[in-house]
Amino acid sequence: MINLVFWRKIIVYIYLIDNLAQYLQIIFPLKRQLLLVGKIMKKKYYVYILSSKRNGTIYTGFTNTLKRRVYEHKIGLIAGFTKKYNVKNLVYFEIHDCVATAIFREKKIKKWQRAWKVRLIESMNPEWNDLYDEILNLG
Repeated sequence: MINLVFWRKIIVYIYLIDNLAQYLQIIFPLKRQLLLVGKIMKKKYYVYILSSKRNGTIYTGFTNTLKRRVYEHKIGLIAGFTKKYNVKNLVYFEIHDCVATAIFREKKIKKWQRAWKVRLIESMNPEWNDLYDEILNLG
């Protein structure tokens, strides 16, 4: 007869190991990159917030090429929320070295209350100026 308690413990351990692996991918992204790739990658990832106007409709996104992505939003190339609500002004962005941390941060910000997002924007850009011209000059 199969020992059900034994198999339940195995399933729980597998679940815990899987969750631990996901946790480590977020907490130790640099270590994970070193293990998987064998060297530190120089690629940058961005979390950004667009707005239709000051205190208007806002959208949070993630990309690996901020200049191109914001340009796509500005010309309406991307169908969906930003095109429908005319959300084109880059009002906030962050730079990350690891894709996992950038995606984690984007998901976290998307779950925030609007007031928290407004505070975040105003901490970097109190006037809600369009930062697109500034990012064009980034290296």
